[in-house]
Order: sequence, then structure tokens, then C-alpha cells
Amino acid sequence: HGSARKEVSSLVSLPSFTLSGIVGGAGESMAMIDNTILKKGDFYKGAQLVEISSDKVIMLYDNNEFILRIK
Repeated sequence: HGSARKEVSSLVSLPSFTLSGIVGGAGESMAMIDNTILKKGDFYKGAQLVEISSDKVIMLYDNNEFILRIK
């Protein structure tokens, strides 16, 4: 049962996020999540935006990184 318990503890209940776009300007890139414009380092629904790429962003929530891709 130890491995099953470990599996469950590694699953984190994430808030619902929808990445609708990424804007890259001459300065830093910004991401639009749920119609909210965020830049690297911003917090949204308890998660921190840690990286913005051309087609995805990486969020940090409860010490777990997860990737949002443009839908």
C-alpha cells in the first residue's frame, strides 16, 4: 500500500486554468490565463507563473510544477 499512498500524495488538486494566449514583446512575455494578463513571477489563484514559452507556460502550485498549453 505504500506505493499507492505515495501516488495519491503526488496528485495535487489544481485550480482550473485556461491559457488562452501568450504575448511576446520586445520586453518580457506575458500570458493570458482566464482573461487575466500575467507576467513571469505573478501569482494567480494561488499558483505562481514561473516560465513563459512560445506555446506554453509553467505554473508552480503547492511546490509542484505543471504545464499549461494554449488550447
